Amino acid sequence: MSRRPIPKRMKIHSDTAEKVFGGVRFSVYQWQQQVFDGSYRTYETAKRNDTVVIVALDGKDVVVIKEIQPHWDTEIQTVPCGVIAESEDIYNAAKRELREETGYVCKDWFLMDAHTQVPGVEWVWYFFIAKNVECILEKKLDSVEEKNSVFRKSIPEFIQMIRNDELHYPLPFLEKALLKYGDEKAIDILEHPEKYVYTE
Repeated sequence: MSRRPIPKRMKIHSDTAEKVFGGVRFSVYQWQQQVFDGSYRTYETAKRNDTVVIVALDGKDVVVIKEIQPHWDTEIQTVPCGVIAESEDIYNAAKRELREETGYVCKDWFLMDAHTQVPGVEWVWYFFIAKNVECILEKKLDSVEEKNSVFRKSIPEFIQMIRNDELHYPLPFLEKALLKYGDEKAIDILEHPEKYVYTE
């Protein structure tokens, strides 16, 4: 398994803390932390398996899905994403999720960001751009827990979806580019991800 990059400013406490609860998705860890007056207090963190998020390009189009799950009230629009298995390489997880949710198999993969969504929770989201489609196979969805349809948006249409907050899950690496530099930078990231790969 390749090492999973840890986002800047994120500290992992669960490696040395005591696990006090194990749920289906989340586990809770506690430890004794010395505070500024020299005494100790019980601190805790929650942890769950990390997530991969894939922005896949089919030529000049971005692959987007409309998805519904049993615990949601309405259908959402998103890019392919999913949970990384405990011992799974992050690239293999991203390729698997893209294949399962869309049928797409891409040749070139770029890790764009490692981001924690919730302070105090050990849960990293790994954002990829995938390019150069090799083939499109049949989807392998878990039909009991999710249903989706696959469609494509041009890069300008996809950028507008981000601006309109139409995607269910955020894409921080693109949102920051849009906020700081505008559409041209975000488009360049999508077209030339090799120039912007994530570094620790």
